[in-house]
Amino acid sequence: RAAPTSTLTIGTPKLTDDKGAIWMTPKTQLTLAADDAKGVGVREIFIEVKGARAPSVYQTPITLDGLADGPYQIITHAVDQLGNAESTKTQEIHLDATAPKTSLVIGSPQSQVDGVTAVYISSQTPLSFTAATDRNDLDHIEYRINDVAWQPAEDIVLPTEGNYTIYFRSYDTLGNV
Repeated sequence: RAAPTSTLTIGTPKLTDDKGAIWMTPKTQLTLAADDAKGVGVREIFIEVKGARAPSVYQTPITLDGLADGPYQIITHAVDQLGNAESTKTQEIHLDATAPKTSLVIGSPQSQVDGVTAVYISSQTPLSFTAATDRNDLDHIEYRINDVAWQPAEDIVLPTEGNYTIYFRSYDTLGNV
């Protein structure tokens, strides 16, 4: 008798880079299924994250929450009711849960008073945003002023004097913020 065949499905967010590496976040679901087309039926499916999680019987979709960024090997195989075991399958993945590092760049003129967190600027002071990611996969930067809705980042100046709070954030291609 032939052994069953298992299939690993990697949910979203997920991307494949130009070198064929699969990137995902620790919250991306991993789902297994097995088929024993002409056999006696699947008894169990096993999953292991090499070096991080011991082999266990798969029951429901899993995530890799709690694991550090980096490469991992997902090892799977299925066993039928007679004990025929599929050869193990290995899928390499890369975890990325690191948000982009985002900065507000304040041009001139500007002034900051010792002991005060506020920066004083004029309506002529240019403001811009920069962001970087470990994998060079920046998707977009957003900002908002006070309680106005988030909008795509662009170079701005504040039109009038007043107190402003500028919020900003960046997303990478996996949705890390």
